[in-house]
Amino acid sequence: MMISTRGRYALHVMADLAQHIDEGPISLKDIALRQQLSVKYLESIVAILNKANMLQSFRGKVGGYCLSKRPEEYTIQSILELTEGSLAPVGCVEGGCPNSTGCITMPLWKNLDSVIENYLESVTLKDLIDGSVNVPVLK
Repeated sequence: MMISTRGRYALHVMADLAQHIDEGPISLKDIALRQQLSVKYLESIVAILNKANMLQSFRGKVGGYCLSKRPEEYTIQSILELTEGSLAPVGCVEGGCPNSTGCITMPLWKNLDSVIENYLESVTLKDLIDGSVNVPVLK
């Protein structure tokens, strides 16, 4: 599994909005400047986030974007799933593999998928901006 720039930039956009939540709507230009990212590329990412109601958009002279919910209500899993689709480490975890029932490695991939999903679901946008992202303790 490799997270694309779209997923990483979506996290940057959401984190930036969370950090500036008390400032009202934030322009994409301001986000792009602070995050050193292309406005053009961010437009496509914000469109995805906006369509999924993760953001609110405001038009006009003081327009921009705001989070639809509080930062603690967004999991990293939800943001990455939206922008990346599946986060499965291998395609056969999602089904469709004719050899999955007899595959000796399938339990490994399913467990890894579960660890990734559980971890990303346990981290919120608030954790990210507060710097309180913890390394999970695995047994």
